[in-house]
Amino acid sequence: MDTTIVDLSFCTKALTTALAMSKQSIQVEVAVAFVTFYELGGTELSMKRDLRQIYHDAGRVDCLTADSRSYQTVTRRINRCAALYQKIGSKRLARVLKGKEKQELIDAVIEFLAPLEIESMDDVAAHAGMPRKRAEDEATHEPDKHDRRATDAPGTTHVKTKHIDVAVPPDTPANELIALANKLLALAQKIV
Repeated sequence: MDTTIVDLSFCTKALTTALAMSKQSIQVEVAVAFVTFYELGGTELSMKRDLRQIYHDAGRVDCLTADSRSYQTVTRRINRCAALYQKIGSKRLARVLKGKEKQELIDAVIEFLAPLEIESMDDVAAHAGMPRKRAEDEATHEPDKHDRRATDAPGTTHVKTKHIDVAVPPDTPANELIALANKLLALAQKIV
């Protein structure tokens, strides 16, 4: 079949819209998790259960019990959000959320996290410092030198300030360092 005469631009448009909605959906999901943890005072198991109930009430009706279809998926998403929440810290969020209520809280978290450019749960995991591997990959994978945390790898350079330690592996490309610097600058401008 000759594909040169078939116009599939409508497919590109539909996928572009879906991807944009997906990005926005992830950002709202993370913001809801952050607001839930903030309002409840932490990320302990009982608070994660409350967030799981929110997922259930929002339409993930099959996520409440360990044998349900979405339980593991929702658990992974909650744990990634909790890890990022803990990394950022409730004190920093308190400054962002001060005086806000309801939807304003969610909107403020979305704006606060914008410099991280979160588009997927893998991005959440990466910013939280969590591994991106799936459990089934880990079961069959032999560890090698690339599996080490960046802070443990030989030749790693540490860029340190009073509160921050950025580990830069020796094989990091220059364009990635520039991208990191730009993200840090954008984050600093949001905080100041």
